[in-house]
Amino acid sequence: MQKLLLLGEFTAYRNYLSSLPSCQLLHCHSLSSLQNEYNRGSVSSLLLAPGEWKPSSQNLLQKWGQEESKLRWILILPQFSPSLEAQSNTKGLILTGPLENSWAAVSQRWLIEGSTRRRYRPRYALRGGLRLKASEFSKTSAPDLKSFLKISDLSESGVGLLSESRLPWHDGEILEASLSDSQGQLRTYFGQIRWQKSTPNGGSKLGFQFLAAA
Repeated sequence: MQKLLLLGEFTAYRNYLSSLPSCQLLHCHSLSSLQNEYNRGSVSSLLLAPGEWKPSSQNLLQKWGQEESKLRWILILPQFSPSLEAQSNTKGLILTGPLENSWAAVSQRWLIEGSTRRRYRPRYALRGGLRLKASEFSKTSAPDLKSFLKISDLSESGVGLLSESRLPWHDGEILEASLSDSQGQLRTYFGQIRWQKSTPNGGSKLGFQFLAAA
């Protein structure tokens, strides 16, 4: 059974915790005790509660990332925050918004496989397009760059996108996405590139997760 260390208060998330049967849950009441567990080599997975995304915890995760740590962590945020210093760290999973039933499945897949690419929500074929551009949270060196991509499929949490050319953005990049809804209204969202791969024609295919309305 995998050991999952909890940092923070999870009273509002008891149902979520109880839906992680493959994990042994251990509560850690301070950052210093977490550091002690890590130094003993007993920490491989970490779950941070809302309110624990502080400079001290961010610095600690960055430090462990530089040490080639195998730690995989999950952060719960009630709403999207620009203070996502470790957003490009492939060992981190960020769950935003209200508690959802799908969180348990994607969390277990992340902790076990280090990937969330398996589709945990139905996707539907869709014709249309979406415009991506750098956001105020982007790390790209070309902030004015915009790309129009075809939508291949759509789910409640994100879209599959196709581009005829290679994109300058990397996995984990937070961008602004604009698309029209069924009423013709333009909607804009913050979202994150979760994965991307090259296509035989020299283009790109990627998964884009919606985070919050812009």
